[in-house]
Amino acid sequence: MGECLGKIVPEMAEEPSDDEKEGAEARRLDTELSQGRILLWPDRDTQLFYESLLDVTAYTPTSAAIDSTAAEQDQQNEVWDYSQKMQ
Repeated sequence: MGECLGKIVPEMAEEPSDDEKEGAEARRLDTELSQGRILLWPDRDTQLFYESLLDVTAYTPTSAAIDSTAAEQDQQNEVWDYSQKMQ
């Protein structure tokens, strides 16, 4: 556009892309963490909380188990209805 107006366009430095910025920040953070300059966790209790999570799926029924139980109940109801019709 500067050429159309008869002006000289100054050279501009190329800006890094968002991916390059994020990559540089990730490398900096990784370096600081590995050198011990910053800590990921503010205290030991927080670290233990996040690193020692229980697998709660062992304590909760899965959707497959719930669906199979419901299917079994439906099947038993159909058998009962059929047996009632036969009598």
